[in-house]
Amino acid sequence: MKKISRIRWLTTLMGLVVLMFTCAGCGQTAAQSNVPKPDASQSRVRIYESMVELEDDSPLIITGEISRTSVIRDIDDITDFTLLDVKVSQTLKGTVNSGSIIVRQTGSAEQGSAETLLQTGDVVMLFLTPTDLPGEQSSQYYVTGATAGVYRVTDDTQQSWNVLRSQHGNASDAWQPVFERVNVDSGMSFHQS
Repeated sequence: MKKISRIRWLTTLMGLVVLMFTCAGCGQTAAQSNVPKPDASQSRVRIYESMVELEDDSPLIITGEISRTSVIRDIDDITDFTLLDVKVSQTLKGTVNSGSIIVRQTGSAEQGSAETLLQTGDVVMLFLTPTDLPGEQSSQYYVTGATAGVYRVTDDTQQSWNVLRSQHGNASDAWQPVFERVNVDSGMSFHQS
């Protein structure tokens, strides 16, 4: 009787070892799971540990004011994109060929968005990435990391900006803005000096 129990035990043990090696071969390694598949969509969202990482991932960083917004469906018939016409005040990194650029945000006020949609009149600092889309869209930008690269002037400094602009026309020479992360759940404020 002892001999039969021992044989069962060894057989069960060997079966578990074979099963363990078989299952291990089916899983992905860490390197394999990070390789994008050709037909898989890629997210623009990334968690940034520092401003340096965000800056490194952003070929263009600007400050400016949203002069106009519009909504368009130009990628597919379902997804709204809010296009922001941004009047550039200062280029902190990269080159801007004109006084304004177009920034794309996914979604709209009507359709909703996971991103915080910017509005006409918002004074912003934007960390940007080219869209790499074809045609006219190739000159447009996405915000780096979806909302990670969106900083807006705080309400207090926005009011100061409005007063300076009404008294002096162009207030950018006399004004040192404080930008706050739009997504207040993470990130930090950024004082431009």
